[in-house]
Amino acid sequence: MKNEIIQKVISLVMSSERPMPAHYTTGKNGRTQSFCIDFEPLYEEDEYDMASVAWYSASDHGIEFPDKHDCGLTVKFGEDIMIGAYILEILGGRTHLDDLMAALIAENIENFIANVPNIKEIVERVGVSFYFNYCKMFGADVANSMMSKKIKK
Repeated sequence: MKNEIIQKVISLVMSSERPMPAHYTTGKNGRTQSFCIDFEPLYEEDEYDMASVAWYSASDHGIEFPDKHDCGLTVKFGEDIMIGAYILEILGGRTHLDDLMAALIAENIENFIANVPNIKEIVERVGVSFYFNYCKMFGADVANSMMSKKIKK
């Protein structure tokens, strides 16, 4: 069950064709701040909040970015972790958040290693693991909050 749910979330997250961090992307449905993921329970308000937090909180974790490229890649990883945690929470797999985060980091490293040989160094910088954990918990908590509001209605 664990591998199935993680694979489903990874497939959804990696289906995104956003050309840059979600904070600056407009999806095909006209949403700004878009992860460009086709997942029906993803509400526009949640997407906006997560994209903004992923972008702006990267610098709050003491990460030193020698150039914009490193920052963009780190934020892309953080966004994937955040939206993945959001989806996983909605699907009822919160106990697998750490496994999902590790799998998404590995998947992204594999996707970028050919073009960014120092990708492992980028994601191992001081503060990056704290940022990734923050993204993981923020995404799960946004989903949890959304589901709580929906139940109260």
